[in-house]
Amino acid sequence: MRPAGGCAAGVDPLDDAVSLAPWGWRDGGTIVELPAAIPVQDAVAAFAGSPQTRLRGLVCVVDAAGLLDALHEDGYVAYPAWGRRGRLLEYTARATVTATQIEHASVVRVVNWRPLPRARLRAVLDLVRALSPCARIRLQHRGTRPPALDTPYSPDE
Repeated sequence: MRPAGGCAAGVDPLDDAVSLAPWGWRDGGTIVELPAAIPVQDAVAAFAGSPQTRLRGLVCVVDAAGLLDALHEDGYVAYPAWGRRGRLLEYTARATVTATQIEHASVVRVVNWRPLPRARLRAVLDLVRALSPCARIRLQHRGTRPPALDTPYSPDE
């Protein structure tokens, strides 16, 4: 599987990832990293709707030390879209992209949490729980195994 940078170089990185995912099937699954310029809703629809792939979950990696700053960021992410006049760009607030990725996650892996004071870490974890109440939230420890993704996603989720 090509990393996100490799998929981002294609004409349609999401289509590229969906078509490559079945080729990387090993030990029960393939982990695909997509660039931030791919809306998470489009990724769920593409993988869950493909007859050759089965979406078992979404893992969102959250930088605990930087999450609150990321949610206050005022920059934008440009998404390719199609309009009446052909291809165009839609702009979405970077903070909205961050929140949406956490909301759709089945597993949230929290990294860079050790330097935080206990109260700030608790606030970050409470925020993640509020954004994605059904997600399994895990603090990243050295040598932690990849998360188990037991139940497949459906296009309705």
